[in-house]
Amino acid sequence: TEDTFTHGVPDCGSGSLVGSVTFSAVTGDGSFDCRFADDNPTGTASDSTAVSISVTDDDTGTDSDSRSVTVNNVRPSVQAPAITVDSVTGVVHLMTSFTDPGLSDTFPTGQFNVTVVPAGAPPNTPLAVTGTILPAAGGGGTMTGDSARLLPGCYTIIATASVTDDDTGTGTGDSSSTGAGATDVYSLKFQDPIQDGVRNIAKYGNVVPVKVIVYSSCFAGKTITTPNLFVKVVDGALDGDSTAITNPVTESVSAADTDQQMRLTGSTYMYNLSTKSLTQNKDYTVRIKLGSTTGTTLISALLQPKK
Repeated sequence: TEDTFTHGVPDCGSGSLVGSVTFSAVTGDGSFDCRFADDNPTGTASDSTAVSISVTDDDTGTDSDSRSVTVNNVRPSVQAPAITVDSVTGVVHLMTSFTDPGLSDTFPTGQFNVTVVPAGAPPNTPLAVTGTILPAAGGGGTMTGDSARLLPGCYTIIATASVTDDDTGTGTGDSSSTGAGATDVYSLKFQDPIQDGVRNIAKYGNVVPVKVIVYSSCFAGKTITTPNLFVKVVDGALDGDSTAITNPVTESVSAADTDQQMRLTGSTYMYNLSTKSLTQNKDYTVRIKLGSTTGTTLISALLQPKK
């Protein structure tokens, strides 16, 4: 009589058996499927493992065979980044999401490549922005990043996103753009009697009207009145936004002023600054801040009260 056959338990190596074995007891032919995790234990782009199975005939004769299988890492699939720009501060905020079949993959690095194109100008050299990655359950996650502040201007912002997994696979998101001239970073300017770039002399004891106008950079002559602006006076002729300083009282003598918030008069922001709490012949920096007295400094001017 002809032999009949049985099979042993398949060995999928670093993988796992999917379903059951398809097998003919008459011919000894069959097949089985293995699934391998997208997370190579060696942390490389590919890894090798052995797959084997044994077959026994009805005369107890047994043989087995194995094959080497190369398991390739699947790189992350990254979406085109979303781009938002704070028109007052000029900060470019970037966000993307990504998926990965490796349920135990980690993502050690990610970045955005950002190109800022001024209206009517050729593209600039891309700026690499480090991404902050928040993994999600089931593989993948989100990545965010903030670029340095843009100077006032009318721009197109172009960005791509890339994420690298712990098996050296890098996925890249398609470019995303804000559109030609769609990014409007506003310009802030002091109005008389305060001037930019000079030491503004004020008579001690008098009130100094601090006036600021916010202009659109994309639409000539258009004024902006949506930001909440605050005045903060600090001791010394200071650059940047240092807080290691003595902060004299910023006070107004006008009943129209509320704390240190500038009020709108038409399209002009205004604050009546009293010099009585300041020291004569001493330099002070008048800072215009966004949202509160601890917010981002938008512009500054030098002030010195004199007798």
